Amino acid sequence: MSQQSKPTSFLVLLVVLAVTLMLVSSLLTPNTAQSLPYSDVLDLFRDEKVTSFTLEGSNLTMQVRSDDGTAASTVTAKIGDTEQFREDLDKLIASQYSDGTLESYNYLPASEPWYRAAAPYIIGGVVLIAL
Repeated sequence: MSQQSKPTSFLVLLVVLAVTLMLVSSLLTPNTAQSLPYSDVLDLFRDEKVTSFTLEGSNLTMQVRSDDGTAASTVTAKIGDTEQFREDLDKLIASQYSDGTLESYNYLPASEPWYRAAAPYIIGGVVLIAL
């Protein structure tokens, strides 16, 4: 009886440890407090206030000119549908970039949390231990 409960208790301990690590990781991930609605993002581009931007996954980070045109501040927004974003603004972005209004832009792939990358190895290890 003791032989069978040992792998089971180890498996339970491993699952509890994995869940704890995921919770701590999600709690330590910084939240963006100031986020704009999509309509405001469109207005910023149409009013030529965006000097540069980076779209990483669904996170849009923009450098925005102030009303006097001197200072720039960083503004973030969550984009629900990145294809719609590109459809709405691709021509405008190309035009503003060629005019020099938009200095730079970048489209980056979404970055995955570390536990998603490690999940196959953790599951494989658990299966090997369970067998």
